Amino acid sequence: MAEHDLEAVLVSDGGRSIGIFSERDYARGSIHATHSPAEIPVRDVMTSCDVFANFADSLQTCLGLMLENRLRYLPVQEKGNLIALLSLEDFLAEMVSYLERVFKEYALDDQIVFLRGTYSC
Repeated sequence: MAEHDLEAVLVSDGGRSIGIFSERDYARGSIHATHSPAEIPVRDVMTSCDVFANFADSLQTCLGLMLENRLRYLPVQEKGNLIALLSLEDFLAEMVSYLERVFKEYALDDQIVFLRGTYSC
């Protein structure tokens, strides 16, 4: 994970997703471990994964699933195949981008309304 700058990875068993292993899971496992963190099986510290989003789901639906199930990461599947892993940071980045666009549009509207020679009704 560190080598590829990943915060979390999907854990599979026989081609079936069974969990998500994140930096947070690693830290929790290390705190409670009596062994070296390298000796702790991933299955003992991973977060089980039984909630999935579909590729066609809206961001609102996905965020609702994450909040309802208290998830920091949400696997996304299409036709039964895993294609992505959404994080709360992904949603935050999208929200910030959206708000920046809204504020720019608002500022432009404000400039147009108050241009000399224009009239508002």
